[in-house]
Amino acid sequence: MKLSGKSRATPSSSARLMLNFPERLTVVRVRIVFPADPTGSGGALGGGVGGLVELPSRVEEIEEPLTPQGRPRLLIAPPDVSFLPMPVDLSTEHILLWISTNSQMELPVRVQSTDLGLWPLLVQGPARRIQRRQFVRVPVRLPGQLTRTDLEPTDDADADAKVEVEPRQWPVTILDISEGGVCCLLAEPASPPVGSAVEISFPSADGELILVSGVVIRYLQPSGRQATAAVSLAIRFDDPNQHGDAVRRLVFAEQLRNARSAWSPDRRFRLQGSAGPCSGEQVTAPPARSPSRGH
Repeated sequence: MKLSGKSRATPSSSARLMLNFPERLTVVRVRIVFPADPTGSGGALGGGVGGLVELPSRVEEIEEPLTPQGRPRLLIAPPDVSFLPMPVDLSTEHILLWISTNSQMELPVRVQSTDLGLWPLLVQGPARRIQRRQFVRVPVRLPGQLTRTDLEPTDDADADAKVEVEPRQWPVTILDISEGGVCCLLAEPASPPVGSAVEISFPSADGELILVSGVVIRYLQPSGRQATAAVSLAIRFDDPNQHGDAVRRLVFAEQLRNARSAWSPDRRFRLQGSAGPCSGEQVTAPPARSPSRGH
């Protein structure tokens, strides 16, 4: 029996599972888990390690179980899995993510098949609220170019006109990346302050250039003898969906590369908001400077 996305008020365990389900046609993400091989002999990514990748999709139907003690199913549009180097594990619990009115929700599911027109997801437990939007984040070392885009024209004291200010640019090294943003390293402490609108460009997994707009949300500035050292910036993308496919492929390619390089698991797969180069330290914003000619 198919439902419109609303659960019926019954005392059965299946009805309790269906509380807080996403509505039909809700945009969702499936967090696919590639389990590690505990023997260390193989593993989904090689070398006995696992990984994560998030795939966008949409809820097409919600099916009520045939028995009171059965489990409901969600049918979702088939995600793009063409770039995955291995099939989705049908025996592993995965996570369905979506945004509700005031929070993000997650639902444990098991993919029953990837060969049908829609993916059937068998619900494994109740939906849970999580505090913030999360993206899979991986450590990288990528060259990039950062440009501040919110500088205003300045007054020319010798003429009744505005002087256009060239956008200030910095070469950067991207230290970690997710679909929601990046942490990057600048070789000079004079960098855009927190709240600055910026664009950042970096190579994709296939070598094409990705250009994303965002805003500086954290700034780590050295002090004392380290005042001239490099600084770290955390940049949140304005629209994670703009280049979602390209960034997702890059994130997964880095997971594969890191796994094959035998990086430690705590560095290999992290979620945005966990400890990293742009978090866990005192954050200070550099003093805002009035735009000047050529800066």
